[in-house]
Amino acid sequence: MSSADRKNPLKQKDGSAMLVAIVIMVVVMMLALALLLISYSLFATANRQQNLAQSREFAQTMSRLLENEIVVTVPEGLSEDALKEKYPLWYYLKENIGNPDTTKQWPQYDKRRDDAKASAYRYFDASAVSGETGDLQDKAKELLSETEILMYWENENAASSKPRHDETVLTVEVTCNSGKEATTIVTRYRLKISETTSQWRWEKAKEGV
Repeated sequence: MSSADRKNPLKQKDGSAMLVAIVIMVVVMMLALALLLISYSLFATANRQQNLAQSREFAQTMSRLLENEIVVTVPEGLSEDALKEKYPLWYYLKENIGNPDTTKQWPQYDKRRDDAKASAYRYFDASAVSGETGDLQDKAKELLSETEILMYWENENAASSKPRHDETVLTVEVTCNSGKEATTIVTRYRLKISETTSQWRWEKAKEGV
């Protein structure tokens, strides 16, 4: 056997060892990439869950704040200035929905009209509802800026444009965004008007009513 023939098996072994090493490196890299993808997926899932929890909690908090402002029992005999100062949202609803001047009245939501949303939907600043934001933490300020409050009212008897006892319903939608997650809470209130004093009072409507 020549010296060239004796060296040939060694070359073949070296080539096989190199191929095995490359295969092992590829497998290790694929495993590392898989672990990286799993880690990213877990992180993204945890981040989504955290954002969703934050948006839900903040939307619930804002909804409760609005509810307290809407269903409040207003004492009789208060001056207009006192009503504006102590019960601003209640006063706003009464003055706009119940305005006898139809040109200044907040239009009711009438599904039969093509421009129903444009004319009846009103959006409010969440920070205005919650008061001053100077002492709030940065995360709370960020959530406030990403919170949308939508209100509209409608009569169950759509033929009437005036608010009516037990027929007028106010819908409040609070939508809070945190990251790419959003939570919307819808609450409805039914108007009660005193027969003797014409005093307004809102009651939280049952779900689906």
